[in-house]
Amino acid sequence: MAQTRTFIYATLRPWIRLGFRHFFKRIEIIDTKFFPKDKAVILISNHQNALLDPLLGCVHTKRQLHWLTRSDVFKIPAVAKILATFNMLPVYRERDKVEGMFDKNDQIFKECYARIDHGAVIALFPEGTHRGRKQLFQFKKGMARVAFGAMDAGVSPKDILVLPMGLDYSDF
Repeated sequence: MAQTRTFIYATLRPWIRLGFRHFFKRIEIIDTKFFPKDKAVILISNHQNALLDPLLGCVHTKRQLHWLTRSDVFKIPAVAKILATFNMLPVYRERDKVEGMFDKNDQIFKECYARIDHGAVIALFPEGTHRGRKQLFQFKKGMARVAFGAMDAGVSPKDILVLPMGLDYSDF
């Protein structure tokens, strides 16, 4: 069975949320009523601020997020193990020139399809990178690959919601 929740994620989430309350003067969340409680979700977001973006998503959604993350942060085995405990999945990008990239990504996307089939929230930044600017860049194909691949794997299109999340900072 595909992994959809982890103990460490649930344990650290409130502590990170508390840290944000001290770090940020104000965090405004708008329209969380659209976030389903029991349906598979592909959560897409703009990516302005490296580590803060996924953390903000994690602490301000009630469901656990499964982030697709650039593979180079998984290079150190101990770090890769820690990231896996948070349900983060590596994505191998062409520019990283990783040997066996296509086979590795096939395995990762199959895991995404299985998690979607179990109602998980797969989260990703379709721009493919962060830029520290208030500008939306062209989307890469990962979002469509996850959605269409899940349908090809047998998940009904009615059971998948692609949900956008917008992040904005007054100062980086």
